[in-house]
Amino acid sequence: MDAHHRPLSLACWPDLHIRKARAVTITVVRVTRASATDSKRDPRESWFWWRRGPLPALAEVATFYPHRFGQEHGYRTDKQQLLWDAPHVRTPEQMQCWTDLVAMVRNQLVLGRPLVSAARRPWDATTRPATPQQVRRALARIIPQLGTPAPAPQPRGKAPGRAVGALVKRALRHPVVRKGTKKKVPAKKTASKQAVLRE
Repeated sequence: MDAHHRPLSLACWPDLHIRKARAVTITVVRVTRASATDSKRDPRESWFWWRRGPLPALAEVATFYPHRFGQEHGYRTDKQQLLWDAPHVRTPEQMQCWTDLVAMVRNQLVLGRPLVSAARRPWDATTRPATPQQVRRALARIIPQLGTPAPAPQPRGKAPGRAVGALVKRALRHPVVRKGTKKKVPAKKTASKQAVLRE
């Protein structure tokens, strides 16, 4: 039975492998709901695969699909509003540091939701809970009241620059990865060469 007390059936296939990664072992689960409308938001048959740790109870697996839309909107908020994919970093460590920072900002939006009244647009629904974007627009009202642990800014002046004798290394460059190699097409003979050959 699902959350709406409608019958469903589950099938499970453990210890399967991905064709391009034979070392990876996965478990495939199929959830079939006969009462579904078979639309994009309410599919009659949905497939899942589980890779890490023991598989949860099958009754819990049946509730995974409705959470997919919330997760996708969360990724969209991180990318569009919090600029998760905006920086051009050079190492995985730098990207992980930026990802952690974006996650902390998202947590601040969640914690600040009950403290602010959502800044809704005229076309936004008033009956739904505030979205992270609406909370982000309203945070400007309470940030001045919270203050900041940072010290006061220093007066503007001329920067000292690099130390004398500092050795500045060039940034590490990586070659461009091509998807395929272009085949060389033999050059066509000119009209004069063709005329000579004919003679």
